[in-house]
Amino acid sequence: MINILRKLTGLSGKNGFCSQLNVSLPTKGMHHMLGAKRAKPVLYQLGRSIGRELGTILERDYGIRKANGTDILLVNIEKMGQLFFGCRISTPKNSGQITTLRIFDSPGCAGISQMPEPCCDYVAGVIASFSAYQLGGTPVSCIEISCRGSDPTLPCCEFELLIGTLK
Repeated sequence: MINILRKLTGLSGKNGFCSQLNVSLPTKGMHHMLGAKRAKPVLYQLGRSIGRELGTILERDYGIRKANGTDILLVNIEKMGQLFFGCRISTPKNSGQITTLRIFDSPGCAGISQMPEPCCDYVAGVIASFSAYQLGGTPVSCIEISCRGSDPTLPCCEFELLIGTLK
């Protein structure tokens, strides 16, 4: 199971970092095969199926406990980004149930350009499921607002994390 999980998430066996190429290639392939409209929900659901597993790995292998509130959740999301995606995640805005996440060097669109719309749906799904796991099953969804895959002039990909709702 762990080897399959590593392949799906892009985890290397030794240091735990995600190969950005391993995530962006399926993104590009799915968009090419299915078209953006059908690929987006498939990639999001694939990410959601992985996020919970990443939560259990962080807890078991890295001693990172479940969050008992939004502030700790955001710290754990930043740690997850470093450990598993090899990217920096910052949380500049937090207003109640909606939190803005900025992902620098998002693995969902690494090496991809000229996409017609945001394409980091896999990453959004991972973050949503990881967050729901961290918060003990609270419904969480994550939506990408802007993406370097569709606009390479942007400094980062930006997401909205919606806690307590599923969209």
